[in-house]
Amino acid sequence: MAADQSCRQTTLRFQSCASTIRLTVWRPVPKFVVVCDVSSVKDHRKVLGISIRNYRTDAGFTLESLAEKAELHPNFLGRVERGEEYISIAALRRIARALKVRVRDLVDAL
Repeated sequence: MAADQSCRQTTLRFQSCASTIRLTVWRPVPKFVVVCDVSSVKDHRKVLGISIRNYRTDAGFTLESLAEKAELHPNFLGRVERGEEYISIAALRRIARALKVRVRDLVDAL
């Protein structure tokens, strides 16, 4: 399999008494670019907002278009992305569904 920019190579080695087996696995590289290093952010609302913004920009949505697709107000979504607003599980599910990702992907950095 030829490598392209969307895959990363991982080599695994298994040893037994008689021989060594080497297995090469190609796994996808995340497509979005991290705008901010979330490890330095202490507020969970801000981390979640950064994650939502990263997935939104990667999917090519504007704030208004994502808000419309998720049936949320654009001002609310903007406050969530800036970490100024708490978000319900229901609203988080709407955003995930509109972005075609899992809620788990959005909260992974928490």
